[in-house]
Amino acid sequence: MKLNSDLRAPLAALAIVLLLGVAGCQTYLDDAASRTPGEVTDDLTILTLIKTRLLRDEDVRGLRINVDVSKGVVTLSGKVRTEAERQRAVEVAKAIPSVVRVVDNLVVRI
Repeated sequence: MKLNSDLRAPLAALAIVLLLGVAGCQTYLDDAASRTPGEVTDDLTILTLIKTRLLRDEDVRGLRINVDVSKGVVTLSGKVRTEAERQRAVEVAKAIPSVVRVVDNLVVRI
């Protein structure tokens, strides 16, 4: 089956998000006992939305940014190329509903 070129980028982004989600599941669930099922679900939804939007954003290199979420608190870490890219990544995270706070641990590296 041949995919329409308009569908390739969103499907690739979704595949990457799913792979990253599966790879991070064990760490993500380590503290699940201290959270309600709703908090776990909300955190996973927040994580998926942020990662998808970072990957789709033309001003951000989403693959180089790690996203962790616990009880609505988002922690961004990794390397970005510019201060503008760092600020944009933080803006993307803050724009997601249910985000309580964003912890910016991004490092600007050229």
